[in-house]
Amino acid sequence: MGLRDVQLKSSYDSDQDNIVDDFYIKVLGEAISYDRIAGFFSSSSLYVSARGIAQFVRNGGKMRLIVGANMNQADIQAIIDGKERSEEVIAKMFGETFNSISEDFIKRHVQALAWMVAKGQLDIKVAIPVNEKGTPITFDEASFAGLFHQKVGILRDSDGNIVTFSGSVNETAAGWQENIEEFKVFTSWGEGEGDHLKSDIRKFEAYWGGMAHRFKLIDIPQAAKEKLVRLAPEDFEKLKLPGHKKKKLYDYQQKAVQSWLDNNRRGIFEMATGSGKTLTALGCLEKVLKDNEPVMTIISCPYIHLVKQWEKEVHGFGLECEIALGNSKEWQPRVNGKVLDLNSSRIKTLIVITTHDTFGSTKFMESVSRTRTKVFLIADEMHGLGSDVRQGGLLEKYDYRLGLSATPKRWMDEEGTEFLYQYFGKTVYEFTLKDAIAKGYLTPYEYKPFFIDLTDDEMEEYKKQTKKIAAAFSGARNSAEKLNLANLFSILRQRIVVDAGKKYDVLSKILEELEGKSHCLIYCSPKQIGSVQDMLNEAGIIQHKFTADEDLEERGVLLDKFSNGTIRFLVAMKCLDEGVDVPETKYAVLMANSGNPKEFIQRRGRVLRKCAGKEKATIYDIIVVPTMGGQIDEQNAQLENKIMKGEIRRFLEFAQISLKPAEAIEKILPYANKYGVVLGD
Repeated sequence: MGLRDVQLKSSYDSDQDNIVDDFYIKVLGEAISYDRIAGFFSSSSLYVSARGIAQFVRNGGKMRLIVGANMNQADIQAIIDGKERSEEVIAKMFGETFNSISEDFIKRHVQALAWMVAKGQLDIKVAIPVNEKGTPITFDEASFAGLFHQKVGILRDSDGNIVTFSGSVNETAAGWQENIEEFKVFTSWGEGEGDHLKSDIRKFEAYWGGMAHRFKLIDIPQAAKEKLVRLAPEDFEKLKLPGHKKKKLYDYQQKAVQSWLDNNRRGIFEMATGSGKTLTALGCLEKVLKDNEPVMTIISCPYIHLVKQWEKEVHGFGLECEIALGNSKEWQPRVNGKVLDLNSSRIKTLIVITTHDTFGSTKFMESVSRTRTKVFLIADEMHGLGSDVRQGGLLEKYDYRLGLSATPKRWMDEEGTEFLYQYFGKTVYEFTLKDAIAKGYLTPYEYKPFFIDLTDDEMEEYKKQTKKIAAAFSGARNSAEKLNLANLFSILRQRIVVDAGKKYDVLSKILEELEGKSHCLIYCSPKQIGSVQDMLNEAGIIQHKFTADEDLEERGVLLDKFSNGTIRFLVAMKCLDEGVDVPETKYAVLMANSGNPKEFIQRRGRVLRKCAGKEKATIYDIIVVPTMGGQIDEQNAQLENKIMKGEIRRFLEFAQISLKPAEAIEKILPYANKYGVVLGD
């Protein structure tokens, strides 16, 4: 999730909108920085600035706040006469305001800001209004001149997306209950909104940098800052501020949680990509925590960026967590200290999020083994833990076990798959792609398969390499050797099949069909990507590659441009298999479709993500069927047939639940008959 995923209106009016729930809580929940010009200083203006701030604080967000000095004539005269400095007047003003707060709701929001100041998450500057001569003026004079009537807010998320809002807020009209608020919203990805966005940013930066002509900017006086810090609570969560309303589980997710509980808190959720496995798993964790007993929870996932996503979702549940990545010297002392607190009942909950690689390390297993409480393991993309190297991390120490995957069976690894099922238990809940589409959680789609064969040269190379594997396979001494050879056969097949030359002829026809279209994603291999980009350039299509070479900031820019149609096509490699969602995608071309069902399922799931204005998706699948009959030994012929049968079944399944199943199935049936695959098998 990010700011781009929040459904925003172009303007908000407190007479018609619930601004706190519909705007502040939603955008602040996705933001990591927040700049705000809040109006003249008062308890009400501080309250207005802190609305919706709870999840932002949990995100570790940083805030810069500008408040106007609300001074009367006596204050101004004291400054002019040299009896008091501006900083002393403002410190006194802050102190009197803090002492006079009686409304508990406002007090808790001011305490939230105080907590942020104490933790270094909030910087405050005070804008002193001045006349043309640079002399401070009173609140009444500044109000009459229209100063600080325009309010500005700027939010940024971790992907570099920006939302700004500007308008009027009457923050002092008979108390905060009667605040009148009206503002317009601009986004970095919105068409034609760039100038407004830049104007809001320039305005804030001019104020913050002390370049506003009618104001003198000073840091919050130390005395006022100390007074504010004294208001800070020890535990932020005890303020119980309105925050992200905890996402409610759908009926099917609640059923999944209950199935896991009924299976002695062990099992696997086999749920389609995009159907909410993460939230469902956290529903299980919530049930465990309701036991009110100390428990350590380990969440392991394959990639670092998924660790960050899990961290955000855990915070969304109002829970704290530790991250264990990289050098153990950086995380192990911290985690071990928390384990000690857990063992001595100083804390009741410890959540540690890590990657599969760190999860299986000796240092991590040592830390887990220290706990004397119950331990809960949530394994995201649990099929990744089935390799020989990673199986060692699956300790018997884990009392509760939950595996998550759209594809729990490991490709070409029956032994690894069997190990995972023995460890986690059976699939206790399945939610298929068909279920997700029928219930409206994923987008309906058209499936257009294209079948091609290899060129003569490619076929000769295919036969040559296959015969080498055949000779080795027949001499294999045990099942482990045969498994390794099967994997070699699959790699061989992928290298030749994925880069088959006839795919470009099919792509040319697809591009004709997509003329004038945008929001198209083409999956390529490293060898194909240059040729595909050349074809798109020749067709006059604005495109860009999306690979591991681009850093996170550049990826964010590319996704923004893809979202608004500036870039029509993205040419991508495997990085989009690894948790990067592009929900705006309406068309996808699978040029590099390997035989690995995990990749196939992950890729189609990325394309079918829901997005505003997206009624359907269209998937073009270019499939190579090599014909080797009679040219390899019987064992390898059986292996090839087994691979092709699995793929044909997958293609048929995908076709059957598409929007136009008859058209897709008609193309697949000749190959299904050839390999003995029965429809519905």
